[in-house]
Amino acid sequence: MPANIGINVQERCYFWLHTHDASGIVHVEAPQQRDFTLGQFFAIWGQQLSATQLLNKTVDAGHQIKVTVNGVEVSGDPSQIKLQDKISIVVQYGPPFATPPSYNFGG
Repeated sequence: MPANIGINVQERCYFWLHTHDASGIVHVEAPQQRDFTLGQFFAIWGQQLSATQLLNKTVDAGHQIKVTVNGVEVSGDPSQIKLQDKISIVVQYGPPFATPPSYNFGG
């Protein structure tokens, strides 16, 4: 995923959900504790995410969307996945599907 999703660099404006770099880490920096979903992040990004669509790709007879949270496959609408501290969410369109990488959050 690209750097600076949810950041207007020229205006120095940050959405509460954003990326700083292309590492794939989504930062949640809100003025108060509240729940956010993966779908809200994709909306800020301006991209599609649902049980049948990932970016510009749609589920069809030969393709599906596979989602893992902390390495465990989950079903349902990925846009409803709650963002939590130090969890790994991998959304793939395929096949083929790669083995989700592990990430060391350092602590």
